[in-house]
Amino acid sequence: MGHNRLEDIDGAIREACIRLIFPKENGKALVLKKGESIIRKRTREVLLAYDENGKLQAAYQGNKQSVAFPADLMTKKGWTVTHGHPKGDANFGGTFSFADVHNFNRSQWSEHRATASGKGEMNYILRANAKSNKKGFDQRLSRDEKRLERRYNAVYERVYNKTGNHHVARQRATGLLQGYYKRVAPQYGIEFVSRKKDYKYGR
Repeated sequence: MGHNRLEDIDGAIREACIRLIFPKENGKALVLKKGESIIRKRTREVLLAYDENGKLQAAYQGNKQSVAFPADLMTKKGWTVTHGHPKGDANFGGTFSFADVHNFNRSQWSEHRATASGKGEMNYILRANAKSNKKGFDQRLSRDEKRLERRYNAVYERVYNKTGNHHVARQRATGLLQGYYKRVAPQYGIEFVSRKKDYKYGR
């Protein structure tokens, strides 16, 4: 009895958060494509969590650089989690950060998405299934990320010094991470997809 009441309170809080972040929309009617089209335009990062049936269950708002991933969200099996990557000063949102990928690998979600708002970008997507080795990918990234960070910074600095353009520098440096995710994620049964323009979601 008490447990059910706590669940009811928790659900009411989640619904209140959705209404607060999306005051003009019926939060529960925000399917994935509609939700992403809204958070893509926000200047702060917003996280949306959809259950295995495609129903929006939670929404959280962060700042211009990040949004918190609540601990209880990590345990939601089969969920799809998406969050915004505002374009910021460089006018380019960019792909998953290392923290984003670690969150996905350490969760029970089936899909993690970054919804970017820069020119020439739309979605970055990681998908897993029952055969995926998230733990293996997580350990691999932990070994590689310091080297990748050095290479990312070197590319960014070199391109910026040559062009004086933060957008181009971030885009080129992001390409380095894109290449790594595309090459390494499939080795652990995880799909990495990058979308640059509008497409049919199929859900």
